[in-house]
Amino acid sequence: MLAKLEALHVPVVFVDYELHPVENTRPSIAMLGKVLGQSARAQAYLDFYQQRLDLLHQRVAEVKKKPLVFIEPIAGVAGLDNGCCFTHARNGWGGLVEAAGGENIGSQLLPGATGNVSVEKIITMNPDYYLMTGSKRPGKGTAIIPFGYNVDQADVAQAFNALLARQGVSSIPAVVAGHTGALYHHFYNNPYNIIAIEMLSKIFYPTQFKDIDPLADYHTLIARFTDIPDDKVILSYTPAK
Repeated sequence: MLAKLEALHVPVVFVDYELHPVENTRPSIAMLGKVLGQSARAQAYLDFYQQRLDLLHQRVAEVKKKPLVFIEPIAGVAGLDNGCCFTHARNGWGGLVEAAGGENIGSQLLPGATGNVSVEKIITMNPDYYLMTGSKRPGKGTAIIPFGYNVDQADVAQAFNALLARQGVSSIPAVVAGHTGALYHHFYNNPYNIIAIEMLSKIFYPTQFKDIDPLADYHTLIARFTDIPDDKVILSYTPAK
């Protein structure tokens, strides 16, 4: 395909928000700004992104012990009786967990970018947090947490609790202790990933990040840097303590 495009003198630009989410989001946005003649708008977003990221890194650097984390992207995609426990290594959600100051189990175990880890192995490794991601999507037999626009908090909570009640998952010590949470799935491959990093940091280090409001930052991002209507949205869920 690249050879065909080159023969037609069609320029090709590669961007990456997934393989190396933190490292490559900024140069990808800068490149798109240049290609599209929107460098000033791109730089304004990069300034916002970098300011938030610098603050997170500064505070995480002061923490001596990082939490061990297992994250299950798109939990429930195969229903409640199948599919646990898929995860990411250092790409995607694994990279975001590490950027937020967590140690990602998938990075330690997977030989490739993604894969499955048995519930028994997760129980043995005893993570400090068990997290999931989800988003609204059609499909018979799915049990995904329906994050996004035009969703109901009660539906989010119901799906979240059903996933944690799965056989094996309910026995993971972090789940038993209530050290759980869930986030909007599509941050993993999106230049808005700074919001996910904020959300994760706030879960891992609630004291250090008590003044950070990721949802407010998301609304700021949408209002300042996009033409998307700034409507009500649910992007994360943590159970009441």
